[in-house]
Amino acid sequence: MQVTKADWWTNKRLTLNKGLLVAGVLVIVFTLVVFYALDRSFLSFIVFPVGAVVFLIYTAAMNFLFILLEMIDRQFIKGFEIKRREIIFRCLFWLAIVFPFLYPVFILSVVNSGSE
Repeated sequence: MQVTKADWWTNKRLTLNKGLLVAGVLVIVFTLVVFYALDRSFLSFIVFPVGAVVFLIYTAAMNFLFILLEMIDRQFIKGFEIKRREIIFRCLFWLAIVFPFLYPVFILSVVNSGSE
């Protein structure tokens, strides 16, 4: 059975969104552990609401980028080159997973630079 481009991208979007959900939960746990370990627990009341909004915007942006890549693939790339498509998806997926972890690192660097 041949998989169409539309089916392939639909299946990968579900994978991307599951990965974003897992990354979001891990970022929350990571942030809590680091903030409490460094006795910065007071930041939780400020950082989490802002972080939640930022993460929702980030998730929407990653889905928009995904849609853009899908449109480019459908309109301009002829054939069904699964290898190239897999490489593009893996790069997008791992960028989407790793990037949210920069948020708590950024917040900690700002707080630590202000406490000196």
